[in-house]
Parts: sequence; structure tokens; C-alpha cells
Amino acid sequence: MTEPAKTNWKQTLGSMLMLIVVLASLAAFLWFVIQQIGNLDSNVAAAAIGATATVMVSAFAIFLGRYFERRRDLEAAAREKRIPLYEDFIEFWFRQLYADRLGEQPASKQELMKVMVDFTRVATVWASDEVILKWKEVRMRFAILEALREALQEAGAEPEGTAAVEPLFVFEEFLMSIRRDTGYPKTKLAKGDLLGMFIDDIGTYLSKLKEESPPTNP
Repeated sequence: MTEPAKTNWKQTLGSMLMLIVVLASLAAFLWFVIQQIGNLDSNVAAAAIGATATVMVSAFAIFLGRYFERRRDLEAAAREKRIPLYEDFIEFWFRQLYADRLGEQPASKQELMKVMVDFTRVATVWASDEVILKWKEVRMRFAILEALREALQEAGAEPEGTAAVEPLFVFEEFLMSIRRDTGYPKTKLAKGDLLGMFIDDIGTYLSKLKEESPPTNP
């Protein structure tokens, strides 16, 4: 059974503040009731305290139950939107990657743009912050790579080294963020593990990145 997706700090803070306000209101009401009961006969006061405590406990239990039920409903609704979105998006990219092997026609630029726009539109509402930030980085990296490729084509060259490979690993980080958003927050997959599912020579690219990375200071 997968773990529920994590909420962000703003949602958590808002929920805590609401709970504090409710608890403070209940405490104030209980203090008022206790003061009033103190002026009653001891037998009457004991009965009143027991009845009040029963009512307060029941009310608090109902409040907590409905609060957590609402949170579960919201998380379930968000998951129902996120999972189909991510599945459709990943299915499209895999079909794009394997179009030649499947004997299919790759998507046109217009089709690619439509998929990206549709994904961005739905992700704006339902995706986690991490997924949105990674998607933004993916688009930026591939836009830079495309501009570099167009500039080099005029000289009859192609991007080489890190410039050509790094966007793939940014895309992998984006896929990792999708996995975390759908129930795998503690994934143990390392760099290159997801790409290795559809890029046979990913080890060569990893070695190339290591060679080009500047040495770290001891």
C-alpha cells in the first residue's frame, strides 16, 4: 500500500492554526462553564461536570474525526487528478521515444506543444510544488539545448558533452518528483536508474558527466 502524498508547509501551518483556534475556543468555554459550576451545590456541580465533560469529549471527537476525514478526502481528490495526469504524460513520452521501434509516426511540434500546455494547465492546480519546479527546469534546460543545437547547426556541428546529456538527467529528476508525488517519498533509486530503463548506454553518459565534473575540494 502506497504512502499518502505529503502536503506542503503552508497547508500544514494553516491546519495547525485552525486547530489551535478551535482548542483555544473550547478551553475558554470550558473555563467559563467551570466557573459557573463552582457556584452550584456540590452534588449538582459533580453531575454538571460529568455531563459537560461527556459533551465536550464527544464534540471534540466529532470535530477531529471530520477534520481528518476532510483531509483524507482532499488528498484522495488530488491523487485522482494527479495520477491520470502523470500516467498520460509519461505514456506520451515513452511512445515518442519508441515511435521508430513501434513503427509509429513521432508527434509533430504542434502535438508536442499541446501535450506540454495541457500538462502545465492541470499541473498548475494539482501537482506538488516539487513537480512544478522540476517541470519548469526541464522546459528551461531543453529550450536552452534546442537554441544551442540550432546555433551549432549553422556551423555543421552538434552539442557535445554535458550540454547534450545534462537535460536528460534533469528530466529524470522530474520523473523522480512524480514518483514522490504519487506515493514513493522515500524512493531509493539513484541517478541514472530511471533513464536506464529506456537508454541502454546510460552508464557511458554517467561516466562522461563524472569526467567533466570539476573536482571537489577536500
